[in-house]
Amino acid sequence: MSMTTMTFLQKLTTLLPIIVPSRHTRQCLCALTCVSILTSCSVVSVTEKTVKQTIDKQRSNIITDKQLSSQTNTTLLSLGIDDQACLSQFSLCVQQIQSSALSVNEREKLALLAELYYAKSKVYANTTACEVSLQRPPIDPYYANAPLSVDEQTQKDEQTRNCVNAYTQSLLYALRYSYAYLFYTSLQTGNNEEDTQDSVRFLSSDLDIQTRDIYNTATNDLIKHLFAERQRGFQFIDMHYVPTDKSSTTSILKEQMQFNIINQDMPKQSPTQLSLYLPNDTEYFTVPTVSATSTSDKSQPSIEATGTDPINTLYSSYEMSFSGLNSISKREGLGVSYVTQLTNRHTTSLKDLLPNSQVMNADSTPESRIHRTGNLLLTGVVIVSGNSIEEVINSQKININLYNPYRTHAINILGEKYALGANFSASYGLWLAENQLSGVGYLNLLARQQKLVLPQLFMLEPYDPNKRVIIMLHGLASSPATWVSITNDIFNDPALRDNYQVWQVFYPTNLPILENRYQIKQLLDSTFAQVDPNGSHPASHHGILVGHSMGAVIGRMLLSNDDLMPKLNELNADQQNHQLNGLILQSFNNQNFNSRFTLSQQPQIDRAVFISAPFKGTNYADKWFTRTLRRIIQLPLGFIQTITGNLTSIATQGELANNPLGALYLQNGASQLSDKSSFMRLTKDISIAKGITYHSIIANQDTDITEGLANLEPNQTVVDLSKPVSTEKTATATPEVSIEPADKTVVTMLEVQEPLDDKVSKNLSDGIVPYQSAHLAGAETETLITGGHSIQESPQAVLTLRKILHTHLNTPPAHNQNQ
Repeated sequence: MSMTTMTFLQKLTTLLPIIVPSRHTRQCLCALTCVSILTSCSVVSVTEKTVKQTIDKQRSNIITDKQLSSQTNTTLLSLGIDDQACLSQFSLCVQQIQSSALSVNEREKLALLAELYYAKSKVYANTTACEVSLQRPPIDPYYANAPLSVDEQTQKDEQTRNCVNAYTQSLLYALRYSYAYLFYTSLQTGNNEEDTQDSVRFLSSDLDIQTRDIYNTATNDLIKHLFAERQRGFQFIDMHYVPTDKSSTTSILKEQMQFNIINQDMPKQSPTQLSLYLPNDTEYFTVPTVSATSTSDKSQPSIEATGTDPINTLYSSYEMSFSGLNSISKREGLGVSYVTQLTNRHTTSLKDLLPNSQVMNADSTPESRIHRTGNLLLTGVVIVSGNSIEEVINSQKININLYNPYRTHAINILGEKYALGANFSASYGLWLAENQLSGVGYLNLLARQQKLVLPQLFMLEPYDPNKRVIIMLHGLASSPATWVSITNDIFNDPALRDNYQVWQVFYPTNLPILENRYQIKQLLDSTFAQVDPNGSHPASHHGILVGHSMGAVIGRMLLSNDDLMPKLNELNADQQNHQLNGLILQSFNNQNFNSRFTLSQQPQIDRAVFISAPFKGTNYADKWFTRTLRRIIQLPLGFIQTITGNLTSIATQGELANNPLGALYLQNGASQLSDKSSFMRLTKDISIAKGITYHSIIANQDTDITEGLANLEPNQTVVDLSKPVSTEKTATATPEVSIEPADKTVVTMLEVQEPLDDKVSKNLSDGIVPYQSAHLAGAETETLITGGHSIQESPQAVLTLRKILHTHLNTPPAHNQNQ
């Protein structure tokens, strides 16, 4: 009888003597009691709930809500088993499920046991016996943390070992049953009613998703557990190394570690052999660095591979959340994605740029400033040996395969190919979070370092000889952090991810621009020579350069073969400059001097994208507040000492600054962006080498002009849908519903087909760089985007660049005279 019925009868018993004559009271009570007994067992109430509540209840399970799923509870109830009783007397519960005479779908039973074993593993994980903590010396031997006696410590270790083995064994059974469920069709032997041609097929069910999640989560817990044990010296698990078996069927993997897991419930059973395989790719786990004892031939530095014992810690993508990324770039598929960090990886931080820090010297070789990624992606997959359901459930041989997801896209299981999952944002996000490059760009501009920081190159993934290279150059007071949106979107596009690799250059924007061009050219040449000495890899051809602002100015010079010396002589025509030039030239080595003014294109690049590029300079650099900032920006002391030598002893700094040649070496990068600077007068008309295709992305803050141009070329426009449309709420009780947005549509992107009239173009600007400075004649495409100078971060610029990258893949390479 329900509590509601009991309460009702109690109240009615109190009222009956009042409303019913006493002689009839007993008869009424008897009648009501009989009715209540007959109806109480079948009372069903109906309450309303939302669709979300229904779906949440259907999808909840031991992983999401720390309680068994509704389907598992329903099945247990049908077998007369309480869920808590099942977990507390687990062996008996499993036996009862397996021996039940009731008809339980065989595949559903696999899912049921997978969830139960995973739930049992969580019970073990939360017990005191399984808690393993680092021991510390006692504060006082008379207090509670005094060391245990030898016998007590032995007993405690034995309890911990038994608990750890039971926990591991539960995870292994959860993996066996979930693996059998997921690959049920491939594991079936003989005909089955569910496999006949007339059987009903279903789309992926909630149970499919739940069991896949249990498989992945159990995989994650097992791998984490093994690496945690490794850090404790395998105190509670029997582990031994075995030699690599190169003749193995898993030729892309090598065996590294092997574990023996004892089943406490069946001690006579042979231990489960758990083998851990790493990618058979020695280069993947090494970072080439310049040897401390480099050879005398600077053009052929001695390179040694470092990075032994590479996998110390694995960071699971399941347990990382990144803020600041516009999306998470993943490849859907089997397995759990991890990141491991090499011990000797390079990091860049604000601390490195402080005056007292040990920044690399100005005479450091370019090879020492090439940084291969130290954040490596791995995808873990558990493979259970066996060719049938029974063999899998009873298997004593289980392999954990860790794959390099850049090279392995699919794996073979039971004769079928399955896509290998990966989270490409995980390694990139971890690199960004560790380096904090945004602040580095500003400090590198404003701080006067005691030592010279030269350009550095970062590879965002292990070098792949078959992928084309994208080289990215940031702008003034910036860093590789400016490319977050573009880079992450490249990783998120399968075609681009599989065909391109990203190299990002970080350079000090307070250096003179010609010097930065020279140093970056040396750096790029050294990088290609290091990874491909013979220039035979596809990666050494048909690359693409992307530059923003100052980076675009440097990028154009990297793609030019112009000789700037005749133009320099024109700038120094008068006699006073001529005399001072002679003194300046005497202080330079002729070869070093000519290398700064004689441009040569980067032969591996045949396409470029220039974003918000001040090719002809900007008057923004001459406004009073920017002039004030320019006075704060100073050249590094190391540059003054190593490059200009004794120039200050030849003439005063004022005389040098007014001399075109002197200004090219004594003006900081920000000052040289002025449209009145000697640098702009020298370089504004340089040409791009033949055979190179280039594109311009130009920002414009005046939306009215953009819309006017869009009316002339309506087929080349894109309407802004990147932001939510604001609507005004009315005070009426029943607001009108309208399908029209409250705001007018805004044209956000326009591809310019014909040269713009001077009257129009002179009014276009991104607030810093005018259109006439950014425009380049001969560009294959010129895209006008509504926005400010940092347009490279906008969705429209990212979309435009992706379109160009796809076009580059599908276009026959242009003839490059240097290739």
